Amino acid sequence: MRSGIIGGMAYTLYSDGSIEAELPMGTVRFNSLAELQEHVTRTGAEADVEFSGPAQ
Repeated sequence: MRSGIIGGMAYTLYSDGSIEAELPMGTVRFNSLAELQEHVTRTGAEADVEFSGPAQ
């Protein structure tokens, strides 16, 4: 498990590859980082998160 902040968004990455993110709509769990990125792309500014690569 790993936690941190990306672009102002708190997240927790789990060993199974799923990720839980604090979004403006509340805490949401995704099956993968790719699924979270797709959600952010679909919701646009509502998500207010920018991905520039793997978490540091």
